[in-house]
Amino acid sequence: MRYALAVDLGGTSIKFGLVSEAGDIVLRHERSTPKAGGPPAVVAAIAEGLQALLAGEAAPALAGVGIGIPGLVDPETKTVALAPNLGWADVPAGALFAEALPWPVALENDARAALLGERWRGAARGVDDVLLVTLGTGVGGAVLSGGRLLRGARGLAGEIGHLPVHPAGVRCGCGAVGCLETEASATALVRHVEAALRRGEPSALAGRPLSPVAIAQAAEAGDAVARAAFDRVGRFLGLALAGLANALNPALILLGGGLASAEAFFRPAMWAAFSAHALPAHRAAVDIRRAALGNDAGLVGAAYAAFSAAVAG
Repeated sequence: MRYALAVDLGGTSIKFGLVSEAGDIVLRHERSTPKAGGPPAVVAAIAEGLQALLAGEAAPALAGVGIGIPGLVDPETKTVALAPNLGWADVPAGALFAEALPWPVALENDARAALLGERWRGAARGVDDVLLVTLGTGVGGAVLSGGRLLRGARGLAGEIGHLPVHPAGVRCGCGAVGCLETEASATALVRHVEAALRRGEPSALAGRPLSPVAIAQAAEAGDAVARAAFDRVGRFLGLALAGLANALNPALILLGGGLASAEAFFRPAMWAAFSAHALPAHRAAVDIRRAALGNDAGLVGAAYAAFSAAVAG
């Protein structure tokens, strides 16, 4: 049996997997994303992580490496035009990885990789028109239309996180103001709570280290600040999903990424906003649910990209 090495590069951590042709992750490794040193430091961390993943293992038959990157990735030129949460712009990632790694490398946007994983082994199996939104450090997105990934003129389609939803909002890492990921990401959730605490709103979260997990726990306990923060995430997410449903007419909308595990806290506000702005036909027909593979979707999809590149090459 052949295997692929898979890398899910995030703004906070890098996940590694050895994935079989059946789509099973048989080995795992994880390490923090380097905060300094730019692209060379990240490339070095990925090379070291892959070595650690395979340490002590008999050499498997490898199709190559698939790497999911959180940004504008051109899969043909293997250039990352922009990855705000990594601080990358116009990075020749393909050349950097080719120099650092001894295997063929397939690069893909991280959300598109996650959608490939869900189509191969997850909730999108057998569905040809799917919108995936990933809610993590940022907000990513990918579209499957007629059974094929929507890539756009330069291969950069699907940047749902940079839809403008709040013109009077805060500046995004991309340079624009009011992008969806400034309102509906895990980072935004923490910022919403921090703002409420600065206003002096009473909360059990005051004086505690803030994280999405801590905020979810507080929301479950009935904390008003935590619940209001999730409501805000849900409102902006529902607004964006309504516009996307009206434009793309998906049969299925999947919510992935770490923040999707807290869906119960933002779903009511999300659904209310979606229902208020989606056309009646979409409101009645579209299925909005959590992705099935959870945090494994990016690894499974990156492996699928590596297998596909090996077949095409």
